[in-house]
Amino acid sequence: MKPRQAFTLISLFSLLVYAVFANIFRLNGYTADEIFALLPLLITPAQYVYLFWGVICIFLLMLGFYQAMPAQSDNLVLKAMGNWIGLGCLVGVLWVFFWHNGEFFIASILAILIIICLIIAYLSIQNQAASLSRMDVVCVKIPVTLSLSWFSYITLLNIATVMYQYSLDSYIFPVEAWAAILITCSALWAVFFILRFKDYFFPIVSLWIYFGILVHQQTQIIASTAAGINALFLVIVLVLARFRKTELDDAQVLTRRKLLNIVTFFTSLIITIYVLFFMTNGIPAWQVFLSNSQIAPSSFIFIAWVPFFASNLAIVLSQYLSVPQDKQYIEKINLWYFFGSASYVIWLLFWLLRAYPLSLLAVTAWAGCQVIVYRSLKNEDREPTKTERWLVHYPTSYHMGWVGFLFLLNFAVVLESVLLPLNPLAPYISSVILLTVSSVVVLGLAFTRKETVIPLLAVWGLLGIIIGHFGEHHLTIIAAFDAIALILSAGQIRFKGIPTSIEESSSQRRQILNLVAVVLVIFVNVVANFWQLNGVSTVELFVAHPTLVTPIPLTFGAWVFVYAGLLAYAIYQVMPDQRTQEYQERISYWLATSSILNMLWVYAWHQGNKVVSFFLLLLQLACLGWIYYRLEIGKRDANAIERLLVHLPISAHSAWTLIVTALSLFYFVDPLKWNNPNLPLPVFASLIIWGVAVVGIYLVLRRGELAFPVLIIWTMAGIAIQQLSTPLVFVSAIMALLTNVGVLFFFKIRKLPAI
Repeated sequence: MKPRQAFTLISLFSLLVYAVFANIFRLNGYTADEIFALLPLLITPAQYVYLFWGVICIFLLMLGFYQAMPAQSDNLVLKAMGNWIGLGCLVGVLWVFFWHNGEFFIASILAILIIICLIIAYLSIQNQAASLSRMDVVCVKIPVTLSLSWFSYITLLNIATVMYQYSLDSYIFPVEAWAAILITCSALWAVFFILRFKDYFFPIVSLWIYFGILVHQQTQIIASTAAGINALFLVIVLVLARFRKTELDDAQVLTRRKLLNIVTFFTSLIITIYVLFFMTNGIPAWQVFLSNSQIAPSSFIFIAWVPFFASNLAIVLSQYLSVPQDKQYIEKINLWYFFGSASYVIWLLFWLLRAYPLSLLAVTAWAGCQVIVYRSLKNEDREPTKTERWLVHYPTSYHMGWVGFLFLLNFAVVLESVLLPLNPLAPYISSVILLTVSSVVVLGLAFTRKETVIPLLAVWGLLGIIIGHFGEHHLTIIAAFDAIALILSAGQIRFKGIPTSIEESSSQRRQILNLVAVVLVIFVNVVANFWQLNGVSTVELFVAHPTLVTPIPLTFGAWVFVYAGLLAYAIYQVMPDQRTQEYQERISYWLATSSILNMLWVYAWHQGNKVVSFFLLLLQLACLGWIYYRLEIGKRDANAIERLLVHLPISAHSAWTLIVTALSLFYFVDPLKWNNPNLPLPVFASLIIWGVAVVGIYLVLRRGELAFPVLIIWTMAGIAIQQLSTPLVFVSAIMALLTNVGVLFFFKIRKLPAI
């Protein structure tokens, strides 16, 4: 017997003897199974499932004796496997010890090490697949496969135990959702072995465990449902992989796919009819929507489910009519239609179980399948026939629009559940942002894909939201504004066509995005100041925490003029004759990016997060500085309209962002904890004041700037009035004010030559 054989045999016997001892003599008062049973884990199976330990022991004994035979000393498969099984068994002994002693974290790490050893041994066997004899399969491959599958789930239980021990099982998702996620991960792990290695023993263990979860967790709806769905999914994958023919002609392939889609269509139809009309737990699906979302529409909107299934029926019929005529697209529709419909059924079940994070994952998968079908049809080189449009293209567009609408509602429910504990107004603001962003996406489809069906379906959804929230004026106005924009875009495409070049289409998207971003940032700032977040306005937060650079409250009135100029720019740049102007390319998407950063800053500022808000301001200032540089304000020739409606708003916005960043710097360093004797607080405040003032002076001298010095003068006046009791700061503010006035007068008004 060679050392490798002896080491493996001794390690195997050590593990088996110690495991039997620990369970028969109840090490530390419990068996391993009883410890699992004592833990309140939603993925724990029934007790009878652990009888599989005996099966594992029998197969491991077979492996130990077989590999120890003298005739197997030169077996290529065993040589390739090396000492990894022995190492895994030794680590297994340690796992049993720590598990029985309640050291779950260390036991989890050891379980992962066991899995690594088993995976390496498994891959070594797969690499020698050509050398496997029948005895090798029975005495080596099957024991390693079953051990790997069994211990994969034991490792999952270990991880779930650690999550429970450290209260991580309710982090981000509820406990039930984590249980469903872990069960699904184990199923995907089994599917990987089926598809990658054509291993049909690995999923048998998973099915055994899932049936045990169904028995033990009957009262836990989400966990048992997840186990049942994943068990069914594994059975389908296993049957298709095991019994499919290796070669089928084209006619057989198409026939099978058509039959599969017919079955899928009627299954989803029956489930939906039961849910919507015969009710589930006394609550129709749309009532679940209405009771859990800020943007839930009026109930009449769900009449759209009827044309949804009509469009599905049209897609199924198109397969029998050979529409579209290109076989490649028929195959794509068949394949992804099945996966999309399966995801739809899973979404509907999870939604009714109120497992919203899981339903969001399902509807995302459904939307992904639909996007693939949509792109495959829209990217055709040839023009579709009239029959193809009505039986394939229009139904596919409707299908995509409806799944997009349901995704929006599901995402809103999950997002609101996360934001509501943080701030009562946060769900309302997020709903407005979601409505606007989704409308922008639909507008993008309208202009880039010649799409009319999706915009009209989106208008239908917005109409339901308007009626459902008629008393909430702001949400109604936003929805009405989006609906009008979508109607106009659909009309433009239907009667006037779309831009004739990619460049023109890209310019349109940029114009719309910049307009929407500016409107959103103004809306968020108005809400933050007049309706207040966390019970206080943005200006009140500055005033409530006075520092040596805080100006009088009236100073912040400059916000009105800055955003008025920004709105003027947004309206001006969206005009058709401005689409190809050079400044559009120079600004690009940087203004939209800065607007998003501004909205994030408002939220962080109202949450009192000084560090995050300061760095968000720095990023916004960097974006605006880049725009200022690319526009070459003061250096490049521009007509009077462009200087007034483009350069001036951008300059004012950049200047005000610089000022707010400078004020926030004082909050960032936290004046109450300032104890630097080499740099007293008034001196530091004076340095901030002069830093801002120097920027204004420099831009006047180099670029003939107007907005920067004016806003700096306004701010310095406010600081000087507020800080009368601090002589150094007062004098610094007055000197900075006078210096900017002098430079502005001589170099801008008197037009002395710039430096």
